[in-house]
Amino acid sequence: MKLETSYNGETNGLQVVFAAPASEPLTLSEVKTYLKVSGTSEDTIIELLAKGAREYVEKYTSCLLISRSVTAFFQSVSEPLDLPYGPVVSVQTVHQILDDGTEESLTNYRLLGVSFKEISWTNGRPINPIKVVYTAGFGTSADVPNMLKVDILKITSEMYHNRESFKSPMDVVQSDITIRRSLNQFKKNPYFQ
Repeated sequence: MKLETSYNGETNGLQVVFAAPASEPLTLSEVKTYLKVSGTSEDTIIELLAKGAREYVEKYTSCLLISRSVTAFFQSVSEPLDLPYGPVVSVQTVHQILDDGTEESLTNYRLLGVSFKEISWTNGRPINPIKVVYTAGFGTSADVPNMLKVDILKITSEMYHNRESFKSPMDVVQSDITIRRSLNQFKKNPYFQ
């Protein structure tokens, strides 16, 4: 399992746990074609860079590219409760964690939103921490928007070709306005860039 302890650069009492995706949105062959690399000696580094680019795109946009289960723990409960990653496919469980550590299933909520969902409390919000288990992501690699795949390719290419000066995915996105504009179209809150 991968543990994310921050949400868009803020902690705010939120922990998000999710497994690595079953596959990457791009195959090694697709990335190598874009990079114009034919040999196999660089395969490991190319896979590592492409994975890092995908992870950055997911964190920047708050979109999981390949669908998977997400468990979000909220220490403080707001109204509405904003699910940290989308697009949300379904919500499996919502529990409040009682003082003795046991979990109590909650049904006094409704989901608001389209791709990014919020939980709205229908009968007063709980005072205890909340655990939400849900599925988020576009689907399989075939379902990932092509623009996001191109952004991953561009970020991977910059990191691959500029290894000596080591550009992180964040450096690439900050220095390339076209990638930033493209990613912002998918960002959870495009007003805060």
